[in-house]
Amino acid sequence: MAVSQSPVIVNFKSATTLSTGSQYCVAWQTADMTPGTVGVGDPGTTSVAAYPVGVYYGDGTKSTSTDHDAIPVAISGILKLRCAASTVTAGEVLGMSSNGLGCTPTTNMWVIGRQVGGTSGAANHVVEVQWYGGIPLIYSSRLISTT
Repeated sequence: MAVSQSPVIVNFKSATTLSTGSQYCVAWQTADMTPGTVGVGDPGTTSVAAYPVGVYYGDGTKSTSTDHDAIPVAISGILKLRCAASTVTAGEVLGMSSNGLGCTPTTNMWVIGRQVGGTSGAANHVVEVQWYGGIPLIYSSRLISTT
C-alpha cells in the first residue's frame, strides 16, 4: 500500500465534477487559467497545455454532484498517485496521461515526479511519487551520437 509523507495540501475550486475514481489523480490548471481553479482526471491532452499542479487528495468514496466545490490538492511531498497500466518502477520519472493518471512520460509531457515506492501494475494502481513542486519539467528525448 502506498503511503504519503509530508504532503502539503491546499484547497482549490474544482472545475470538474468528481467521481469515486478521482482520488489520487492529477489535478491540472484549467484551460481558462482561472486562478485557484483546477480540473481533476481527464485534461484531454498530455501536452504542455494541461499544466499539472498536484494530486487530488479528497475522499475517494464520495463524488461531487457539481463542480466549483473546494477540494484538497496535495502540491508537494511524497504523494500517492493513481497510475495508468505501466511497467514504471521505483526510481523512474512519471508523466501525466491524458486521463490524469501517472504514466511513463513521452516527448512534450510534463514530468510530474519520481516514483519512490510501489510497483508496476494494472490501470489505477497507486504508487508513491516525489512530486516536483513548483514548475514541472518538460520531457524531451535527444539522440546522442555514438561516433
